[in-house]
Amino acid sequence: MNEYLSGWFERHEAQVRALEHRIWARPETALNEHYACAETAAFLREQGFAPECFSLMGDGGEPNAIVARYGSGRPVIAILGEYDALPGLGQDCVSHKAPLEGPGHGCGHCQIISCAVAAASALKSAMEAEGLGGTLVFMATPAEDSLQGKVRMAAEGYFDELDLCFAWHPCDMAPSFDDMVSAASTDVTFEFFGKSAHAAMQPWAGRSALDAAELMSVGVQYLREHITGDCKVHHSYLSAGTAPNVVPEYAAVRYLVRSNDAGSDEILERVTAVAEGAALMTGTTMKRRVKSHCCGSLPNHVLNEFCYRAVGEVEPIAYTEEEYRFAREVYENTTGKAAPGDNEALLPTATHPPEPIYIAGSSDVGDVSHIVPTLQVRGPGRVKGTPGHHWSVVAASGTSIGEKAAVYAAKLMSQAMYDALIEPGLAERCREEFHRCKAEKGIGPYRKFQEEN
Repeated sequence: MNEYLSGWFERHEAQVRALEHRIWARPETALNEHYACAETAAFLREQGFAPECFSLMGDGGEPNAIVARYGSGRPVIAILGEYDALPGLGQDCVSHKAPLEGPGHGCGHCQIISCAVAAASALKSAMEAEGLGGTLVFMATPAEDSLQGKVRMAAEGYFDELDLCFAWHPCDMAPSFDDMVSAASTDVTFEFFGKSAHAAMQPWAGRSALDAAELMSVGVQYLREHITGDCKVHHSYLSAGTAPNVVPEYAAVRYLVRSNDAGSDEILERVTAVAEGAALMTGTTMKRRVKSHCCGSLPNHVLNEFCYRAVGEVEPIAYTEEEYRFAREVYENTTGKAAPGDNEALLPTATHPPEPIYIAGSSDVGDVSHIVPTLQVRGPGRVKGTPGHHWSVVAASGTSIGEKAAVYAAKLMSQAMYDALIEPGLAERCREEFHRCKAEKGIGPYRKFQEEN
C-alpha cells in the first residue's frame, strides 16, 4: 500500500471508526440525513477540505448533501458516500433481534459514508505529499435507498465533470470488483378515486377505490407470469380506506418496478395498463405518480480489472475470536440453522478476479454509471448468509465488524483511486469501454429524471 495512504490510516483509523459508530447510533431516513451530513462535513474540514453543504430539496433548508474538492486539472475522480437509514429497522447492537424505535442502518450506509470520507482524506494526503496533479471530488449523497439522491444530483449536472467515479457497498462477501449489472427501478404510486357510501345500507351508491387497488394487485400477479426473469414488481398499500362500513373513496398503492434498462419503460406501461383496467372495472379514476427512477448499472470492465490489483496491496481484515462468536450467533439467530464451523464462511476475506454478475437489486449509482465510467466495489460488512435490509445488518454495522469494514474499504478504495490517478491514459481507456458498452446494450444519452405528479 502507498506509504502516504497507510500513514494516514495509522494516524486516523480511530477517528474513522468513531465516525462510523456515531452515524450508526443516529440513523436518519432518506433526505433527512442532517446529523450525518454535519458530522461528515466536520471530518472533511479537519482534513483540510472546504466542503459545500446544501439541501438537495432545493429549499435552502438544513443540508443533507456535500461536495468537496481538492486539486486541479485532469483526471477528475470522485468517490461517493451514502448515509441514509431504513425506516422501522431500529436494532440494538446485539446478536439477536432486539428492535429499537425508529430507523436503522439495515443497508450499512454508516459504513459507506465513513469509508468514502476516509478514502478521500487519505488520497488528499498522498496527493499533497507527492505533489500529484488531478482533481479529487468527494460527494455525500442522501436518499440512496429511495433511489433519489444521485438521480437528483445527476439531473443538476454534478457528475458531468468527472472522468472516473468510485463507489463501495458493504455486503456479506469478500471484496468484489465484478462487472456488476443491477436493475433499473421505478418508484411509482397509483391512486384510485371513487365514491364513498354506507357499506351495508347503500353499497351500490359507492365506487370502491380499494376494490380498484385490490384488482390491480390481482392483475399484476397474473402479469408476473408473462414478464422475463429480470423483471421484479413489488407493492405496498399506502391507503386502503378508513373504516370497514364505509366504501373507500380513496386508495393508494406504491409499486417498485424493476427490470433491465431496455425493458423498464415497457414494464412500467404494462403495470400502468393493469391499473387503468382496474379503474375501468370499478368505475373509479386513477392517477399515476412517478416518485423516482434509477437506471440499471453499467459496468466498466477496464476499470474493474485495473483496480482489482488494489486488493493485493491492502491487508485483509483480521477478525477476533469475539467477532467470529458474534457472527455465529447472528447467523444462527437469523437463519435458524447451526453456524458453519469455518470462519471464512461467516466473515469471508478471500477474493476472486472480476467476472460478470447480475443482481436484482437497484441503486442510484446506476445513474452515475450512465454518465461517467464507474467502479462499484462490494465487500465485507455483514455476516455471510444474512439478508440485506435486515436487523442483522444493523447489529453488525454497530459493532467492530462494521467499523473494521469501513476502514478496510477506505484503504482499498483510496489505493484503487491512487492507482487510477497516476496511471497514464486510464481515464481514456475507461471512457472508450463506457461508450462501447452503451452501444452494445442500445443505451442512448442519459435521460435526466423528472418527477411525475
